[in-house]
Amino acid sequence: MHWYSIRLTSVQVAAGDAQRIHKKFETVFHIARAPTDMAMLTDTFAGRDFITLYFYLPAADFAEAFVRLVNAKPCERPPPEVALSVGHNDVRERLRRGEI
Repeated sequence: MHWYSIRLTSVQVAAGDAQRIHKKFETVFHIARAPTDMAMLTDTFAGRDFITLYFYLPAADFAEAFVRLVNAKPCERPPPEVALSVGHNDVRERLRRGEI
């Protein structure tokens, strides 16, 4: 499994970029039959003029296609305080325990 991220400025968020990426991820997630090893998380910590979208993706062709589509970059594991946007409810707990 691999972590990827995209950082969006407040201008990009206001233009709807975060929502468009969210919809694309949600579509891929459902087409892939909602795998437990796939999630989208959002870092919206107050006081910043940007947000970071994190993607936990399996090593699969559809995941590679999504990464290219949204221009996500490989990254380190996000902080456990991020919000779950798409995925199974246990993702944040698994992240906190260091399992993913």
